[in-house]
Amino acid sequence: MAPLTLVALGDSLTQGFLHGAMQRPNWSFPAILARGLGLEVPTQHRVPEFLGAGHPLNLEDLLRHLQREIGDTVETRELLLRLPKLVPAYVDEIEDFYERGPGSKPSGSDTYFHNLGAWGFRVGDALRLTSRACAAFVRQEEGLIHDDLLALPCAPMYRSAQQVLNPAGLPARANATILDNLRALAAEEPIDLLTLWLGANDCLATVLEMKVADMPSSFRGTDQTARREFNLTSAAQFHSDYAQLVDEVAQILSSNPGRGQVYVGTVPHVTILPLTNGLGTQRGKYYDHYGRFFRNEGNRSGAFAQLLTRDQVIHIDERIDAFNGSIRSLATAQGWTVVDIAQTFDELAVKRNDYHDDPGKPLRDYLGKRGFCVHPLLELERPPSILPYTVEKQPDGARRKSGGLVGLDHAHPSTLGYGLMAERFLQEIQASNPDHASLQAACIDWADVLRHDTLEQDPPALWADLMTHADRYAWLWEGLSAAIARHVG
Repeated sequence: MAPLTLVALGDSLTQGFLHGAMQRPNWSFPAILARGLGLEVPTQHRVPEFLGAGHPLNLEDLLRHLQREIGDTVETRELLLRLPKLVPAYVDEIEDFYERGPGSKPSGSDTYFHNLGAWGFRVGDALRLTSRACAAFVRQEEGLIHDDLLALPCAPMYRSAQQVLNPAGLPARANATILDNLRALAAEEPIDLLTLWLGANDCLATVLEMKVADMPSSFRGTDQTARREFNLTSAAQFHSDYAQLVDEVAQILSSNPGRGQVYVGTVPHVTILPLTNGLGTQRGKYYDHYGRFFRNEGNRSGAFAQLLTRDQVIHIDERIDAFNGSIRSLATAQGWTVVDIAQTFDELAVKRNDYHDDPGKPLRDYLGKRGFCVHPLLELERPPSILPYTVEKQPDGARRKSGGLVGLDHAHPSTLGYGLMAERFLQEIQASNPDHASLQAACIDWADVLRHDTLEQDPPALWADLMTHADRYAWLWEGLSAAIARHVG
C-alpha cells in the first residue's frame, strides 16, 4: 500500500521558523508529523532548502557565536567594548550571505513542495503574493545602497517566500501563488491529508512591535503594501480572506483522487507568548501592562521601553477570538476538522492560568486530558513550558531551567514545541480515521525530536548570563527585537 501523502499550507508555524530565522523546515511540525506517518523527509515529504544559518536573524547561531568569542559570561569589558563590535559584525555577515552570497541564489530545484508554509504570510498573502511580487519587494527595499550599515537582509520574508513559490526562479512560475503551487501539486499526485494553519500573522506583529495598528472595519483592498500599514486585521477582512482561502482549497481538492482530508488549525492567542512580560497587578487573566520579555518592574520605564496596556491586550485577544470564529464556521461548513491550537496554547499558559509556583502543571494537565499517562516530555528533569527559555550553570555544564516549548525569539515553538503541535494534529487525524490501521499505529518519534532540539541537548551557558542580567542588555534586546519585528510580523 502506498503511503499517505501529507501536504501543509501555512505560515511560519507550518514552515518551521525557529529562534528568529527560517532554517530547518525538515524539523517543522509537518515534517515531524510526516515521519510519524512513516514518510521519509525530504523525499516523500518534500520541504524547501535554506542555506546558511537562516534569516532574518538566527538567535541561537548568534548566541553560540558570541559564546565562542567571549565565553560563558559577559564581563563589563565585553559588554562595553566587544559586544558592540561582535553583534554588528555578525549581522553584516548575515546580510552579505543572503543579499549577495550563496543565500541569494535560487536553489535550482524545480519542484513543488509538500510543505507550503511561508513565514510572515497573512491569509491575504496566501491568496495573492507571487514570486514576481516578492522580487519587486526585494528590489524596492534594497534601494540604491546594497550594503546597509548594521542591517539584516532586506525583505527577508519575500526572499524566503521565493524559495517556496519558485525555488528555481523560472519565469513560468513567476506569477504563481501558494495556492497555485498547491494546485500544481494536486495535479501531479493525490493529496490525502492537508493541514491548513494560517492567520497568526494577521495579529502577531502587535506583540512583536508592541503597538496596535488596527485595521478599520471599513477598510477594503488587496494591495499588500497598504494592508501592512496595519498589524491587526479587521474581523471583516479576515473573514473575507479566509472564506476565499477555504473556497479555493476546496476547489483544488475537489478533483484530486486523494482522501482530501483537511485539518485546520486555529490562531493561538499571541499575547500568551513569552515575547511579552506582564507588569503591574494581575487581575484575572490580564496584567495592567505588558513589556518585552526582559522588561520588569525595575526597568519598565527605561529608554526605548514600549508597553501594551491591559485593554489593548484584551482587544487583541478578542480579535483573535473573532478570527477563530470565522475559521471554525468556514471549516466546519466544508466538513473539515478543526484542530483547536488556540485551546492548546490556552491550556499550556503558565502565568495566565496562575501556575507561577508549578510551571510544569499545564503540560501535565494538557497531556493527561489527552490520554497520556506517561510521555517523554514528562520524563525530562523539568517538564518544558511556554515560559521564556532560561539556563542555569552547573559544575558539569549547563541545563535548561525553565521554558523549552518556545524558542529564543520568544514567539515561535522550539523543536519540542513543534513536536507537540505535530502530536496534536496526529491525534485529530487518528480520531477521524478509527478504522485506518496504519494511521492508528502512527506516533511521534519523541526520541528523534529530542535529539534534534539543540537547546535541550546542549543548553548554551551564555544564555544564563544574558537572561539573568537582561536589563543590562536592554539596548541589545530592544535593537534585536525591533529588527526582527520589522520583518516577521
